[in-house]
Amino acid sequence: MTVCIWCKSSDNPASEEHIFPDALGCPDALRFTNGEVCRPCNNGNGRLDRALIAQLEPFSFMAGVPRKHGRPPVIEHRKNLWADSASGEPTISINTTRQPIRDEERMIGPVSRSPWTVASTSETVEDQGKVSLSFTFVGGRNFVRGLHKIALELLAFHRGTEIVLTDRYDPIRAFVVQDQGARQIIYGMAGSEYVNHDFPPLVYPDERFALAFRIAHFHFWVDLSPDHSLIGPATDELRRTVGQADWVLHPPKL
Repeated sequence: MTVCIWCKSSDNPASEEHIFPDALGCPDALRFTNGEVCRPCNNGNGRLDRALIAQLEPFSFMAGVPRKHGRPPVIEHRKNLWADSASGEPTISINTTRQPIRDEERMIGPVSRSPWTVASTSETVEDQGKVSLSFTFVGGRNFVRGLHKIALELLAFHRGTEIVLTDRYDPIRAFVVQDQGARQIIYGMAGSEYVNHDFPPLVYPDERFALAFRIAHFHFWVDLSPDHSLIGPATDELRRTVGQADWVLHPPKL
């Protein structure tokens, strides 16, 4: 009998769960197929996957990663930009004005102060036009919850579901599923190549775990200790060894 790691129930129908969101490109091996995640929990946690997708879709689009069920990649969550590849070639439409405009198929919002607005600059280089786009890494609470969802599932994947079904991990479940509590993550740039990759769990004294993994061009580090006691020493060590550059604590304060 398999018990869902999120609701601790064996009564609900099982679901196949890809640990990384499909739309960002999940490695084939990183999935549950034996009911480790039930269908209601898989569906209910989908909004957290969507928060990750919304944040990282500019990078998955540029890398040509298909969306779920093999649909063409798109950028659909940025206020003043739309991009798709339905025609077989990447097409980007951007509004640089303060009024909404309509392209051939849809309305595109104006430039605003929203962090979801894409900034752009243009210049002429050797008689050719060059446009540069700037995407803000927005983050947000559901983004942090989505990363904790991935981290706990990776722990179950590597160490077995029994370890995460203990009451010790109820604070993580409460944060992910019920939006209770407050937790932080650490992230930083990983490289120019689009890569999704997991790493074995990091083990600390008293059987406390942290998970590191890479999605797109970013490394993420997630504290899975019940009392969130690893995040402080980890940031202190980073400040001591590499300074404040190349990594971010998000959110900055609880």
